[in-house]
Amino acid sequence: MTEKKIIYLKDIDAQTLLEDDDAVVNIPKGLPFRKFMYSWLLDPNIKGNYQKTIDNSIALLILLNLLALLFERVPRIYEPYHLWFHYFDIFSVIVFTVE
Repeated sequence: MTEKKIIYLKDIDAQTLLEDDDAVVNIPKGLPFRKFMYSWLLDPNIKGNYQKTIDNSIALLILLNLLALLFERVPRIYEPYHLWFHYFDIFSVIVFTVE
């Protein structure tokens, strides 16, 4: 069993994280909500967070929106599924607003 080195948010150095594969970042729960969420989801300098997953999901949603925009112009596809297109638009707006 290998012992993992804990690095606290206040001590984060991007170079250290890039060099040390065993480092685990301990994000304190006492942070303001916005800073905690940014550290947990979006900060590219913290290993083990969800930044890459979020970025890939947003990129996929953008591509799906482009496809939906294209297919909305084809009446044969749009008319039978117009409610699905509407719900997808609402979902996309909510996701982009939260992001």
